[in-house]
Amino acid sequence: MQERARRLAEEAASLFGAEVVDVELVSRGRRRLLRVLLDREGGIDLETCARVSEELSRALDREDFIPGPYTLEVGSPGVERPLRNLRDFRLKRGREVEVRTSQPLGGRQVFRGRVVGIDEEGEAVILEEEGERIHLPLDAIAAARQVVKL
Repeated sequence: MQERARRLAEEAASLFGAEVVDVELVSRGRRRLLRVLLDREGGIDLETCARVSEELSRALDREDFIPGPYTLEVGSPGVERPLRNLRDFRLKRGREVEVRTSQPLGGRQVFRGRVVGIDEEGEAVILEEEGERIHLPLDAIAAARQVVKL
């Protein structure tokens, strides 16, 4: 059921240039909660979440595969969510991130810079830190998050 919901969510999100980051279907007594988290390069806005929610709601009603009453939540995963894969970094292109590696790279384990992109092989994140480009292999990244400046 969750995979079916993900497929419908991805179809609805793609209409508005968004990507599905996570889909969660939770039972709360007799009522179910379907939570869909969206993102896109440059960030997601409230209007896009609302439009995807409307489109997904219509699709869910047509398919009618969630038995009984349910609540649909469509939102953003938040700016401080962990970055786990190349897609997450791609969505944060141009944003400042902090990355901790599992072992020292060039004598350091903490890097802070703007995401420039992904290498051609799709195996490393490229950061720009003080004018220098740094390639961080995905398998060396222990933790990463977007830096939020207030």
